[in-house]
Amino acid sequence: MPLSFLVVTLNDKKGVFNIEGEAIIPVEFEWIGEENKMFKVVTSSPQRKFGLFDSNGKIILTPIYDWIDQFDVRESRLTLIKKENDSYNFMDQNKNLVLKNNFKNFAFILDEYQFINPLPDQRNEKFIKISSINGKYAIFNTKSHQLISSFDYENVFQTFETLKHTYFSVQKGIVS
Repeated sequence: MPLSFLVVTLNDKKGVFNIEGEAIIPVEFEWIGEENKMFKVVTSSPQRKFGLFDSNGKIILTPIYDWIDQFDVRESRLTLIKKENDSYNFMDQNKNLVLKNNFKNFAFILDEYQFINPLPDQRNEKFIKISSINGKYAIFNTKSHQLISSFDYENVFQTFETLKHTYFSVQKGIVS
């Protein structure tokens, strides 16, 4: 959190003031911390919802989310947002939602040795699989913040890398 701000507590509620003593974030939250150069706030129990404010006190994400956290993949610069219906989205550094529709789940894709490798490949890219609300998977590039496939797959099993390309082993359709 920048040094020009103070988190204050009054009657067990927290808020943020600037060094001039002006309220930036109202004193109404259970917890306030820093997340990707923004203020992450948490409302009181039993609802306990998360939101984000910028350093001017502007609401970036209203506190209606079940979870907000930095997405820890090198070079991704994404914030992961979880809504109450167990759906997710990413927010980029410009404070925009990355995907038009929320997704249901995400996971790393195993490499050719059947390992999960959270580090970028030789071209400094990292791919994850995300599933839509209807359960179909797509491949997402965490560096470019782009879907590189549509939500057409039953599963994405594995990646294979060469110096110039990354290949994916996918399942399309149900095998009976």
